[in-house]
Amino acid sequence: MTKGVIWLFISKFFPPAITFAVFTYTARILSPEDFGLVALALALIFLAACLLPSGWRDGLIKFEKIDSRHISSVFWLNLLVALTISAVLTGFSYLSLFQFQTDVFNLALRILCLKLLVDGSFNTLNAVLLREQKYATIAIRVTLSSFLSAAIIIALIHAGFGVWALIWSQVILSVVNFIAVFIPTRGYLKFYCSVGILKSMASFGWYSTVTTGLSELGKHYDSVIIGSFLGNKELGFFNVAKRLSDVVSDICIGTINDVNFPLLASQQSDFERVRTSFQNSVYLTSMLLFPVFTLLFIEADMIFSILFTEQWSSAVGVFQAFCIILLTVALGVPQKSIILICDHAQWWVSRQIILLMIIMPLTAIAASKGMAMLLVVFVLSKFIFCTISMIKSCDLLDLKLTDYLGNIRVAILGCFSFIIVLYLAENAIPLHPVIHLVVDTAIAVSIYLFVVMLLDYRRVKATLCDLMPRYQPLFHKLECCLNLIFR
Repeated sequence: MTKGVIWLFISKFFPPAITFAVFTYTARILSPEDFGLVALALALIFLAACLLPSGWRDGLIKFEKIDSRHISSVFWLNLLVALTISAVLTGFSYLSLFQFQTDVFNLALRILCLKLLVDGSFNTLNAVLLREQKYATIAIRVTLSSFLSAAIIIALIHAGFGVWALIWSQVILSVVNFIAVFIPTRGYLKFYCSVGILKSMASFGWYSTVTTGLSELGKHYDSVIIGSFLGNKELGFFNVAKRLSDVVSDICIGTINDVNFPLLASQQSDFERVRTSFQNSVYLTSMLLFPVFTLLFIEADMIFSILFTEQWSSAVGVFQAFCIILLTVALGVPQKSIILICDHAQWWVSRQIILLMIIMPLTAIAASKGMAMLLVVFVLSKFIFCTISMIKSCDLLDLKLTDYLGNIRVAILGCFSFIIVLYLAENAIPLHPVIHLVVDTAIAVSIYLFVVMLLDYRRVKATLCDLMPRYQPLFHKLECCLNLIFR
């Protein structure tokens, strides 16, 4: 698991980091209105992608007996559905039924249909690599592809393509990523598609598809509402903040998710091991991610002043709201995995449907009142759903709620400790923004580690020894050194 986390972190860190570097560069050149237009077109693409049969792709990870026939059948199914959806979207772009469908928007939508086609194929083949736990292969190939696509995108920007560089960047990145995963998995693909195989995976596939689709719907419907009620400029601010939070989410939460689900799925026959692994997952997730999201919240204003120009200062509050949301989303990763593994996908789907039916009209109403009210609705909705799924996962594992909360107690106390110190030390010494950010990060990390080791040293040691047994002698020597220091 430790090696998997490290390699997946590399694969999750470098591609989004490279992409975001290019994105930051374009944000300094383009206006919020341009970003809003692209965000609205992308939102429609992502909403359409909710209809892809992603549950069959997840089935390639869940089911034990999988061969090239299953992989090929799922691949061609996803490609066929993607082609159908793209054809419908292309027809929609020529009709111009809505006011926001300008000529530029319609052309952007047609170009981004290529992204939909490629992403559907990429995700299927990437699931094969995840199933085989070829994390090093994923990390190396995807990182190299990101460097290549970034070079192409920068060339387009310098060639004067403007907003079209931003649009084509989405397509280019998807194409290069697909090539990167196609090379090691091409041996599995045949011109073969079995209806019988697809039917055998349907019980899990349908529920997982609806679950994933609803999750993606919950991520992207807001852009359509904001663009319709508040306009492209406000959507531009919202999109920049969301893009930054997505980079953080892909690197941190995405890594945990890609390791967590296969790990728990491999242990589903042993109830006690699953319960123990679930608690360790919640513990490590909170210990690793809570301080990251908390520090980003505190330093949001400084981060935006370093990365972007003053025209994007209105996006700071939006990003801080996303930092709060990421705390609940992180906890939701192990909860969702347990619910799906315990064959309660139907429960997950029904609760998501109910919550979306309530939240979507509330979002539209809140958008008419302004961005601040809209963000309040987003934060509350994520907190409510996280709480509901937390109670359900505890019930499935016969786990007390107090025991669950005990897994995140130390992380919360550590975060509050460095929040207080940073607040008291604010503006104590005038520094350059970059140096100030580095100093604040160093202070936060030092205080957090001190509080964690002070309050929960034994569990930290036990968890590290369990995950990295080869380094137990090193941990023992470190413990002896600490004992001598404190004496």
